[in-house]
Amino acid sequence: MGVGDLPGRLADLPVTRHQESGTKVLFFRKSQMLAMVTTIPSSDGLTVTRDVYGPGNEGSEVVLYTISGGGHTWPGQPPVIWFIGKSTTAISANDLMWEFFQRHPMR
Repeated sequence: MGVGDLPGRLADLPVTRHQESGTKVLFFRKSQMLAMVTTIPSSDGLTVTRDVYGPGNEGSEVVLYTISGGGHTWPGQPPVIWFIGKSTTAISANDLMWEFFQRHPMR
């Protein structure tokens, strides 16, 4: 499915929690968009949430991590320079990507 095949307009999506950062999640089903939101415990003063949209066709899913208070950094790694902002250690972007692609191998 390409972007042109998606019904509706991006501005019409019912995902309002992420609008302030300009992020929209695109995931359509014939019936309804389903979401499970989890807050991940963090000891670094940042708030990490995990939104899972699915299940979709053939077990597909969209997973969105939002780090409130974080900077332009790579989660799980310390910031390289101080002025790019804080980085969370509650999650590791490397590990999360690896786990996601192990669950959803290319066919």
